[in-house]
Amino acid sequence: MGRIQRKKTDSQKLKQKEKQKLRKETQADVLADQGPSSKKLPDQKKQIQTKAHYSVKTTGINNEPGLIEKVKTFFNEVKLETKKVVWPEKKQTIASTSVVIVLVIIISSFLGLVDVGLKGLISLVLH
Repeated sequence: MGRIQRKKTDSQKLKQKEKQKLRKETQADVLADQGPSSKKLPDQKKQIQTKAHYSVKTTGINNEPGLIEKVKTFFNEVKLETKKVVWPEKKQTIASTSVVIVLVIIISSFLGLVDVGLKGLISLVLH
């Protein structure tokens, strides 16, 4: 089976062009720092590429991230999301908990009474 290729949206194309432009600018900056007489060495080319983007270790046939990388990414995202959470104050937490407990008692009492009533009704019908 072949891989499904998605068409890039205009915003994705624009981002890709911006990344390419940034790479070219960083390469030009490095060359300007070196002066006109010096030549670019292979090691310097690698440094330019690592500044422009990062790499993820990949495994498998489709070059997908490995399991460890996926787990790390998942926990990093969880950590970021929990920082965004607005936690309730102690007073609000106690009030909400007490409302839940009272409602559980009321509903369980109602269901208990319905159960006893249906049990008596069934026993009358069967005897």
